[in-house]
Amino acid sequence: MKRFSERTSWEGGRSSVLFSAAALEASGHHASLATTLNTQLTKWATLDGQRKSADDAITRAHAQVAWADYALDQAVRAFANELLRDAGGKSQDKTYRAFFTDNPSEIVRMALEREIERLEAMWLVATRVKISKRATEALNGLRACCEEGTKRLVARKAAQDHRALVALDIAAWKSSTDAARVSAHVQLQQWALDHDDEPSYAERFFADTEPSPKRKSEPPPPDAK
Repeated sequence: MKRFSERTSWEGGRSSVLFSAAALEASGHHASLATTLNTQLTKWATLDGQRKSADDAITRAHAQVAWADYALDQAVRAFANELLRDAGGKSQDKTYRAFFTDNPSEIVRMALEREIERLEAMWLVATRVKISKRATEALNGLRACCEEGTKRLVARKAAQDHRALVALDIAAWKSSTDAARVSAHVQLQQWALDHDDEPSYAERFFADTEPSPKRKSEPPPPDAK
């Protein structure tokens, strides 16, 4: 019997256990062993649902972070444009430079988390520098986008943490299931000894192993001359 390893796929593990459980049921001699493995298959189905749900949650979280990043980039441009409008298009204007020591294009190229960190300094600047009503509205929109982006980042981290926990449960399933397979194999070997069956009897219940080939009968010796 081939033991499970790190290279054993999630679907492959289930297929192997399903084969063994079905073979045990078909034999008519090992109902309790089949029940044990079927219990593991039920646990597999539950975990598989959790795995798919966790993977979907991460995909959604990535999409939501990507959109929050886009929305924040747009808000940065909108605020910069309002400040430039007030400055008559002069990027060296004192008020404009108070908020944008970097070119806005440099800011929007940042990843969402880094971009939010960079923009935090603007909230303090806004308490010390007077800006127009339109610029204030744009700044408020920018702050709202930062808050939304932070929420999306937190949600993605939570989804990733949950997926990591599911991965641990999957690893535990593989370990406990492999132990059940080994136990079944040992009991099948003992059953073969007790019932004078062939040495490869136990191997017939595992899809990833091959029973020893049957020994061919030797041809009769040639007639002596």
